[in-house]
Amino acid sequence: MNNDVYAQRKKYSKDRLKQLKDPDLIKSRPYWKYISNVTMIEPCHKQWDGLVLQHDDP
Repeated sequence: MNNDVYAQRKKYSKDRLKQLKDPDLIKSRPYWKYISNVTMIEPCHKQWDGLVLQHDDP
């Protein structure tokens, strides 16, 4: 993966997490669902697919 794509993904992830941590959103949607990307090669990502946890779960 070239550095530009990596930087874009990193920025998107950072911005998205900031949105998800908005207190008003957490009040209405306190649970998050993990949806894996089919291109991920790590086995743990496939295992987590569909996992639902509270937003502040460690």
